[in-house]
Formats: sequence, structure tokens, C-alpha cells
Amino acid sequence: MRVAVVGGGAVGLACAYELTRRGAEVVVLERDRVGDGCSRGNTGWICPSLSAPLPAPGVMSAALRGMLRPGSPVLIRPFVGPAFLRWSWRFWRACTPAEYRAGTEATTALAKSAFDLFDELREQGVEFELEATGMIVAALTEAGLDEYVAMVADAQKAGYEEP
Repeated sequence: MRVAVVGGGAVGLACAYELTRRGAEVVVLERDRVGDGCSRGNTGWICPSLSAPLPAPGVMSAALRGMLRPGSPVLIRPFVGPAFLRWSWRFWRACTPAEYRAGTEATTALAKSAFDLFDELREQGVEFELEATGMIVAALTEAGLDEYVAMVADAQKAGYEEP
């Protein structure tokens, strides 16, 4: 089997490694230097235990508000054409409570075996740093903290257990 992995960051390289280990002929497509994109921006940090789906109720309106504020964490300069408008419409339609719940259940199921899989990688000779520590959440407002608490509660309902 021939496989192309798009992105040479931590996740893309891990996928390429596992596919190769299972016998696939793999090529990694990276537009720049390996590890220089998202993995550099998040310093290679992957949170295998808790990750909320991006499409969530209210995220589109928050993104639109954020695009209008300088210094916002949401910095998108869209080319407003038919493709962008179609994508925006489909993304907005996916931001429902039911879709968010399904996404939370899926990411929770994936995370359940993450630490065991990291142990397997280490046993196979892949060198990396792994720290299983707690998290500190900082919020500028009570509402910001409440949003995070609600996300954790949703994940717990979906079966999330702290590692």
C-alpha cells in the first residue's frame, strides 16, 4: 500500500512511522521544514487526554467577532469567495450540540489508549519526552473559566477519565 501523509509535524510523523511499521510505503509531504509548522507553534505539545472538538455551539459567532479585533487569537483573513462561503456554511451547520457531543465522544474514545500507545512507541525505540502532569487553566473572566469547566464536564459525560 502506498500512502501520503500531509504534514511533517509530531502527529504526521507518528502516523508515518506507524504506517511504515505496518508495511506501507509512506511519503511525508511537508511544505517547509519538518516540525516547523503547527508542531513548532505548540512546541510539539500534544494533549492526548483532553481535546474538545472545534465545531461547537457558538464558535462561528465567536470567530467572526474575533476576526474583527486586533490581537485576537482568531486571525483569519478569508478570501470571501464561493468555496469559503460553502465551507463556512457547512462548518456552521456542524456547530450543533449533537455534533459537538459526537465529536467529544470520538476524541474521548481515541484518548483512552493514547498513553499505552506512547509507551509502545518508546519500547520500539522512538525517542520523545512525555510528561503526565495536571493542567493549570487561566482565564481572564469567570465566563471564560466556566466555558472550560463545561468542556471538561462534557468530556466526563463522554467517558473521559483523567490520566
